[in-house]
Amino acid sequence: MTPPTPTRKDGRFYVRMEKSEIERLRRVAQRRGLTMTELVRCRLRNQDPPDRAFQRAAWEALEPITRELQHIGHNLNQATAAVHRANLRMLPIGPELERFNRLLEAYLGTREALRVSLGKILGG
Repeated sequence: MTPPTPTRKDGRFYVRMEKSEIERLRRVAQRRGLTMTELVRCRLRNQDPPDRAFQRAAWEALEPITRELQHIGHNLNQATAAVHRANLRMLPIGPELERFNRLLEAYLGTREALRVSLGKILGG
């Protein structure tokens, strides 16, 4: 959940803090991929601050798996079409079925890897 961004700044509010508190605030904000202001605003609104750094890393980790899944899906569609064409022409479809089965196994394996990755990201 991304905190709302104010459209108009009504003013500034200054707070005196010990250097160690400021440094802790800076580290927490940096670890979450937020500015210190965003972190303070979330806390003031009793909202859990988003972890943008984690979200960015998660999407970067999922991108290659998703791309591979798209390629396999495309190849699977081509293999399915080849099986249908061979079947309509009453040709032997053994090689096409073997290719189809290999692609389907690759697709299912990649889909499972994606499911596991999503489960880790979503905490399940």
